[in-house]
Amino acid sequence: MLSEIMEKGQLVPLETVLDMLRDAMMAKVDTSKGFLIDGYPREVQQGEEFEQRIGQPTLLLYVDAGPETMTKRLLKRGETSGRVDDNEETIKKRLDPWPELSASALPGWSTDRGSHFILFSRTAEH
Repeated sequence: MLSEIMEKGQLVPLETVLDMLRDAMMAKVDTSKGFLIDGYPREVQQGEEFEQRIGQPTLLLYVDAGPETMTKRLLKRGETSGRVDDNEETIKKRLDPWPELSASALPGWSTDRGSHFILFSRTAEH
C-alpha cells in the first residue's frame, strides 16, 4: 500500500506517517541520542500533530534548495536507495506542491522554537 502511494508521487496520509514515526522512535528511544526526520513537516498541521502526538522537537533544520537541486539530489539518491519514488516523474509530482506547502509550514516554526534555516543549493554530490 505505501509503495503504491509513493510510486504515484502521492503523500502518505498524516495518521500513517505519525504512527510510523512514533513506532520507529519508540523502538530506538533507549539506545538513541536523538532522531533526524527528513522532509517533515511539510505543513503546519503536520507539525502541530507531531507535537501533540509525539512531542516538541528540540531542533528544526529547514534546508532550502530549489526544485532543480532537489530533483538532482533525489535522482542521485535513487542510484543506490532502491526507493520506488526516486524517479523523475514521481519526484516532479511530489515537488509540484512543495513551495506552497513548505512556505505554509515556516511561520509555525520560528526561531524561538529552535529552528535554523539553511539555503542549500550545492551539487548533488555534496
